[in-house]
Amino acid sequence: MKKLTIPFLLSLSLFLLNSTNTYAKESIITFPKNAVPKIEQILEDTPYQLYENVQVITADLSNTQIQQLHKMKSVVVEKDEHLITEGKESQVFSLPNILWNFQSIKLDHARKLNLTGATSKIAVIDTGINENHYLKVRNHVVFSKDDPQTAINEGDQKDRGHSGKGHGTAVASIIATKPFLTLSKGGVAPNAVIDSLKYADGTKKGKSGDIVKAVDWAIEQKVDLINLSSGLQKDLTSIHQSMIKAREAGIIVVASAGNDGQDHPLRYPASYKEVISVGSINQYADISSFSNSRDAVDFLAPGEAINAFTSNGSVQKMYGTSFAAPHITGMFALLAERYPYMTDTQLIEKLKSLRNAHLVPELNLKPVKMIDPPTSFVYQSITDHEMTLQVDLPKKTEAIVSINGVEATRSSKSIIKLKKLKSNTPYSVGVRFTDMDGQWSDEVVKGANTLLDKSPPDVPYDTTSIVLKSNQVSLKWKLKKPQDFSHFLIYENKKRIGQTKNNHFTTVKAIAKKKHFTYTIVAVDEVGNRSKKAYSKVIRYR
Repeated sequence: MKKLTIPFLLSLSLFLLNSTNTYAKESIITFPKNAVPKIEQILEDTPYQLYENVQVITADLSNTQIQQLHKMKSVVVEKDEHLITEGKESQVFSLPNILWNFQSIKLDHARKLNLTGATSKIAVIDTGINENHYLKVRNHVVFSKDDPQTAINEGDQKDRGHSGKGHGTAVASIIATKPFLTLSKGGVAPNAVIDSLKYADGTKKGKSGDIVKAVDWAIEQKVDLINLSSGLQKDLTSIHQSMIKAREAGIIVVASAGNDGQDHPLRYPASYKEVISVGSINQYADISSFSNSRDAVDFLAPGEAINAFTSNGSVQKMYGTSFAAPHITGMFALLAERYPYMTDTQLIEKLKSLRNAHLVPELNLKPVKMIDPPTSFVYQSITDHEMTLQVDLPKKTEAIVSINGVEATRSSKSIIKLKKLKSNTPYSVGVRFTDMDGQWSDEVVKGANTLLDKSPPDVPYDTTSIVLKSNQVSLKWKLKKPQDFSHFLIYENKKRIGQTKNNHFTTVKAIAKKKHFTYTIVAVDEVGNRSKKAYSKVIRYR
């Protein structure tokens, strides 16, 4: 992840002030990948930070810069916005109905199968998490900044959310508290791995730009789930794009619906189709009066009188869609453990299939039932960079193919091609089956060697050479099969002047006036095979 330096967001209509020298602080630029070079030109010497995973840049911008960026296609500049954590005031802990929330989702069914969520890594983007003996965190990452106007450090790890009672701590405890006397079942997924991504502090509202940064971190660290118990009333392109990028990375994002009342639409990001939205119910399975529900939510979950840890390690009852969302996050972790070969999309559909009439998922899970493994598979062909497998694939099953223990591809076809392999290399290839119900077979493993690569790469084509104002020469070319090469060698009048992995090269020295220069480009593969030569000629007249 490339980092440089800056803050975030703004909407052109809100931020164009009278003076072109006026700066709008904390601005966010959302962009398509090919726009980075032009944006960097506009920013010039302005400090900025680039978050490549979510395709966002943060910077302090002048009005002139805002106007220039606004003219670029698919580039959006927005003002940073405050998010609201979706929790109500907690009440004093009391014993009656202590586990009603777990009873409503039928957690006992998962416990009987020894499911604890141990295979999932969960990023809790919130006000921080205070650890105790029963609640542990793998990483504490802080995105909130210290406010010099206050006597405390908002940029530390401490959770001061929920009027000081600890919002992020309560959310995380619902997911992953270890079993103990007061909460004998622990959290929904007590062995899930928790990362605390602190974007807000109880002394001030969190910024949307810090949410984007936290999602970028989660993608970089390859977490499985994100819990986001916060919301905006405003749709921001940067927030939406970060949700899209998280889903593209295979992360399931769970967000609270909002606490504005049943006549209000879902807050953002819960309303995005890429996000799993969660509303709240009480112990009578009625939708909570505070739960946003004008637009349909994906799930309802317990969100009233939920026993959870406070910031000081005591247990109190919590209210809000903030505390409904982690029930769903924890259930996804349990499903991922029960169905280890389901994709993230399949897990979402599986949990939706478990919803009752009240949209509350119930963990009516059955014990694992192994299916028959492949009787065998054969290598139909092996070349220097490819292997073609033939598998006797039963109906309504999918083959999962691994290379050296890592999943490489899935296929519902009997002929499976593995590409972009290294030549003259031994590989351990495994095949297992999985069916529509998420059951799976044992893996059958067979070794094979790719052949020695004796064929040269394709010849570079469409070569061009242009004399620049500096009298250096800019060379460009194309290659049909970029996977079968390592680098290009560049020659000037038969003298080697450099090499590159790119399809372009600029000479270091200026060429002499009124002389002919012939440039030669040769593609070289990993074992040293060379392509035929490609030529381009140029003369400097000035």
